[in-house]
Amino acid sequence: MRVPRSRLLPLLLAAGLLVTGCGGDDPNADRSPGDEITADEAQVLADVLHRNVEKGGADVTVTAQYAEEALLTMTGSIDFTTKTGTLDTTTVFETGQPEEVRTIYFSSDRLVIGNVPGLTDALSAAGREGVQYLRSDLNQQGRLVDNIVGMLIRLTADEADDPDNLLAAGYTWEGAGRIDSVLTNTFSHGAAAISIGVEDDLLYQFTAPPPDNTFPVQITLGNHSPHEIAFPPEEQIADAAAYPEIAAQFGF
Repeated sequence: MRVPRSRLLPLLLAAGLLVTGCGGDDPNADRSPGDEITADEAQVLADVLHRNVEKGGADVTVTAQYAEEALLTMTGSIDFTTKTGTLDTTTVFETGQPEEVRTIYFSSDRLVIGNVPGLTDALSAAGREGVQYLRSDLNQQGRLVDNIVGMLIRLTADEADDPDNLLAAGYTWEGAGRIDSVLTNTFSHGAAAISIGVEDDLLYQFTAPPPDNTFPVQITLGNHSPHEIAFPPEEQIADAAAYPEIAAQFGF
């Protein structure tokens, strides 16, 4: 039987994931890990991405052990209504290499990266004084940071989905637990998992591999509420396309 497609499916299947949750006094009674989702959970699944938009935004923590000796951590916030956000990133290496720290701002199509050692001096030598950030097009199939930003942006929907479409797709309940003291249910599909608040049906954790990779990226959300993202002033930003040699030197 052909599984009906929904608008939500192409957004998250790229990360191998659809999300769901459930409420009620005892939603997990008489259940075992691996059980199929219920009709009630499909309804929550159909609403959850739009609920992110309704709440406005959230605080974000991201972790990705993308190599045995390298751990990337990101902390910041996202405005789901505008698909914009900011993240402070730290990469810790077990090889003795110094930590790598960056500051990121993003929109649905652009990425602005700052705190890059040597960038301000290089652009000053090219005639652009006071520039602290380099802006490039967002390539969700490119660098890991672009992949992760793409995953964050896909956690939004302008309207609720159709729960009947989602019932046919075959997601499973994996158990209950707590994330930052919030009781959640975790559901999975393939290599991906999602944790949803039992009481508020909000998204608290999303774990999936980025495109064309096998290591997990874990996204944890909290403080679901309006978040306004203030980008740096334009005079502090240079476009990578205008300075291709400098952009290449710094990995853009």
